[in-house]
Formats: sequence, C-alpha cells, structure tokens
Amino acid sequence: MKKNWLIRSFCILLFAVIVTSCFTVRPAAVKTNKKLFETFFLGDQGTQYFIKPLIFQDDFKNYLELDITFRYLDKILDSAIINFSIYSREHIKALDSITINNKGYSVVARDVNYLYSERSKQFFKSRFSTKVGLSDLIPLFSNNAWSITPNKTGYSQFFAPKSTKTKIDRLNFNIFSIVKY
Repeated sequence: MKKNWLIRSFCILLFAVIVTSCFTVRPAAVKTNKKLFETFFLGDQGTQYFIKPLIFQDDFKNYLELDITFRYLDKILDSAIINFSIYSREHIKALDSITINNKGYSVVARDVNYLYSERSKQFFKSRFSTKVGLSDLIPLFSNNAWSITPNKTGYSQFFAPKSTKTKIDRLNFNIFSIVKY
C-alpha cells in the first residue's frame, strides 16, 4: 500500500513539473534596450531586427509612427521593410513616395504600398509599407535630426521630437554600430 502511494506521489510530482515547465518556454525573440527593438536569431540566415515604432509629429498635431524590420548576417545583402502609420484628420489612401532626411543624408522610397485605414474619434490612421536598401538606412541613424515627408500634394513634414531623437541615438549605438557595410 505504501509503495502504491509513493509511486502515485512521484507520478503526480513528475506530471506537475512537466506541465509547469511548458509554461516557461519563451519564443526566440530577445527583448533588448528597454523595448526599443527585438532581435530574432535565424540560424544561418543571421539575425532579424525589429525596431519598434518611432513617433514623429508635424505642426498641425498629426503624427506618424514608423517601424523597421531587417535581417543581417555578415554583410548587407537585403533591404529593410519600413512600415508606417499616418494619424491625420485627412484620410490618406495613396502616397507617391516618402522621403526620410537627417540633414546630411536623404532616402526616398518610391514604391509605397497602401495597407489599410481605420478611423478613430479624431484621426484617420492610414497604414503604409515600403522597402529601402539597408545600406541607405545605416547613414540615416548617424544623425538624429530626422524629418519625414510623405510626398503627396500639400502634405507637411513630420519631425522627430526629443524623445525620438534619443531613441535614434540609442538605436545607432546598439544596432547600427554593429551593422556595417
């Protein structure tokens, strides 16, 4: 009788250990630097970086959120995907291009794809996606004075507030000082 009780207790304990260990499994993403970016190890394909949204503002209280995803191994072979959302009182469904400038270097992405729009109480959220060469993205992070211009007739520029400038500097130090030509 005591032997059966001991076997049951061991089985229950083993089952409890197995079940709780399954809940502690984490995905391969590594959260780093106070949630500015995440890295994903892709084996022989290198590392994928996801830069979380950076916020830019214009003079009319509209704003733009921009996130970036790219892969890097030993050398630059690929492009970076830039997804951005424009929060505006105007419903935007198409853009000719988008220009990102840092007062020393400028990147123009001409193939801007419209993804979707949503409406909130004050703003339309228009979501877009484009690609730029990773070799074009690296010099942008060398200066934090970014301005972004969605090229559409009569549309204004978005500028980096102080908090975004600080994030750009930290991203340059933590990612783009590693990712070189």
